Amino acid sequence: MGRTRRLRGIGTGAFALVGFLVFGYLIDQIPGNIVQVGGEGKAYQVMASFTDVGYLKAGAPVVVAGVTIGRVSDVGLNPHDYRALVTMQIYARYQGIPDDSTASVNTADLLGGQFIRLDPGGSDHFLHGGSEIKSTQSALVLENLINRFVATTTGAGAPPRSR
Repeated sequence: MGRTRRLRGIGTGAFALVGFLVFGYLIDQIPGNIVQVGGEGKAYQVMASFTDVGYLKAGAPVVVAGVTIGRVSDVGLNPHDYRALVTMQIYARYQGIPDDSTASVNTADLLGGQFIRLDPGGSDHFLHGGSEIKSTQSALVLENLINRFVATTTGAGAPPRSR
């Protein structure tokens, strides 16, 4: 009886340990825009308009060359042109980003976390509070690609073939 109880305790402990490891792994896989720790302090605001931002959310990182330089503070719809208007807070210590930089919406991981990537241009003028980034590339939405692929391979939506 003591041996059965001991094996049950070991099994329960092993199960709990595996559960904690799986939980830790899942927490590690959460996109950076869901879990935020602190902030950078002072920042300046810039905006960019996109045709499609996919599932971009407030809090998503803004990145240059793999370095987080800010966060998305708001994602909204411009009622005049029906484009997505993304407002970003760029940390004040990152001055000197050329105003002809390109902003693109990118996917960070398989869980769908998205972020804004800035590719610096070559202008001698720099982004500042209230600037708008004119050159943008919209999100590449995986569902749209799959739908197009299925439509073309199954013939749906393709013009009829003449014989």
